[in-house]
Amino acid sequence: NSAVVDKHIFTTDQIFPDLIIADPRITKGCCSECIAQAGLTALTHAIESSDSENQNPMNDAYAHAAIQFLSENLEKGVKKRRRG
Repeated sequence: NSAVVDKHIFTTDQIFPDLIIADPRITKGCCSECIAQAGLTALTHAIESSDSENQNPMNDAYAHAAIQFLSENLEKGVKKRRRG
């Protein structure tokens, strides 16, 4: 995977996270608009990552998993928040 620091691209497999936490309690106090905005931002990042000129198989796997997860759950999360 690669990271951009001061407009320099660093490529290494050491950038991947060891752990990802998706805890719905973190968003408990957020309104539906905030949930939608955060979800669309995450979706945008995933789409950009999947279309990156520096893509690789691992990056593609994470990006496509994120796109699938957000596509399946974002609308439900926003609707659930509106119902309260």
